[in-house]
Amino acid sequence: MDCSYVIDWLMMQDWESLTGISSVVIALCALVFTIWAGWLTHKHNKLSVKPHLTTCVNRRTELHQYGIEIVNNGLGPAVIDSFVVKLDGNEMKGHATEPIESILKALFVDSSYKYEATTLDVGYSMPSNEKRPLVTVQFLEPFTITPEDFEEKLSRCELLIEYSNYYGDSFTYSWESSKNTL
Repeated sequence: MDCSYVIDWLMMQDWESLTGISSVVIALCALVFTIWAGWLTHKHNKLSVKPHLTTCVNRRTELHQYGIEIVNNGLGPAVIDSFVVKLDGNEMKGHATEPIESILKALFVDSSYKYEATTLDVGYSMPSNEKRPLVTVQFLEPFTITPEDFEEKLSRCELLIEYSNYYGDSFTYSWESSKNTL
């Protein structure tokens, strides 16, 4: 094959047009890659601030003490949108800790106990890795309660927390649906 044909063909090309077209193709590839990388970064940022609420039941049977803690074991803060406690399917109304106090009075009528209770107020931003005691009940002698009795009474309760992250994504924690894992 004679190289002169190749050289003649190369000489006849409009190199300015070819350079312009290749520049446009390279620019479009860079734009697509930039958009894709931005989308991945946004997705990663949302995951890096995702909260995850759960509860822990603490038992200190030797002291006749039982407690429930709310834990944010997610990566970001949980902004509380609503906090509802129910007994036998009925929402307990009241301010601050009144709903929890009403549940304790209804569940442990025949028991002598002391307690500490708290709630999560609407708008509260629960930081990642925070553990917050919801209620701690210590039963006084001679009216003690067995762990089985406590679990049976606790099964009548429900906790529903709606919360969101700083991106506005909403999540719901329902203690009713997670009781099987306690």
